[in-house]
Parts: sequence; structure tokens; C-alpha cells
Amino acid sequence: MRIRPTILVLLVLVALSVPTVLAVGRLANANAALVQARSSLRQTHARVEQVRRLRSTVQRVDDARRPKQDLIARVNAALASAGLPERHFGALNLGADATLPGRVGSGDLVYKRQSVRISLKQLALPEIGRFLAEWTRSQPLWTPQRIDLARPAGRNTRDRYDVTLVVEATYVDRRTAT
Repeated sequence: MRIRPTILVLLVLVALSVPTVLAVGRLANANAALVQARSSLRQTHARVEQVRRLRSTVQRVDDARRPKQDLIARVNAALASAGLPERHFGALNLGADATLPGRVGSGDLVYKRQSVRISLKQLALPEIGRFLAEWTRSQPLWTPQRIDLARPAGRNTRDRYDVTLVVEATYVDRRTAT
């Protein structure tokens, strides 16, 4: 029996093209994996940069005196600058004025931290953001440490929150430590 030359040529071409087709499939899979790896690398770089930026943030310390206690006026000024009415102000409670571990310089000065709890009522998320942006801009000594959001009771409060904001100021106490 004699095989026709065209059939033989076709069989040889098919046999030679199978590895090429398999290689193309593997190349497509490798390219997809490369695209995914590059995307993951970009996300990781962005997260590392964000962590690096946050770690480099330094809390301001007032080295001269205890922070002024006119915080109600400061909160109302930040509300006004953020375009929010004063009716959103709820309460202000002074927290601990704690001595921090360690001494400053020769040891006769100490670091202290004053904390304050600020309550704001019935704010939408964009309003909270505007207030926080204005607060951090105008009150660099008072650093937000904690933000709690709670939905207020009642109707028409679906997109509103009551906010409890704890801010702290660190300062050097110039009195002799005991």
C-alpha cells in the first residue's frame, strides 16, 4: 500500500504543530500570570508606601506648656470652617492628663498627654471628613487617636452618624517631676 505524499506531508505538519500549539497555550498562561503578578506588585508597592508615609508621621509636641483648654471654641471654629452649623456639636469631655514614661533632657521635665473626647451629632460621612480635614489642618497639636461612629435613633437618620472623636495633645511639663 502506498501513502500519498500529500497525506504524509499533512501528517508531518500536524505532528510538528502540536508542540507549537501547546507552547502557545503555555505562553498565554504565563502572560496572564505575569499580568497578575505585576498588578499584585503595584498594590504591594502602594501599601508599602502608605505604611512608610504613616510611619514617618510625627506627633507634634508642644514644648512650652500645657495646651490651652479653649477646645469648645476650637471645635466650633473647625465646624464653621468646614461649613457645618454649631448644632452638630454635642459635648466635650476632658480626659486624663497622663504622665508618659521617660524623662526629657536632664530628667527634671516629663512628657504629658492630655486627651479629650469630642461628641458630634448627626453628621453624614462627607461632613465628618470635612470636619476632620479642617481639625487636622487648624489644630496640629491635637491629634485624632480614635473615631467611633454610631447611628442615631430615630427616623431620617439613615446616612447620619453620631461621632465620638478622641484627640490627644502631647506636651512637655516644665514643672519639676516628682
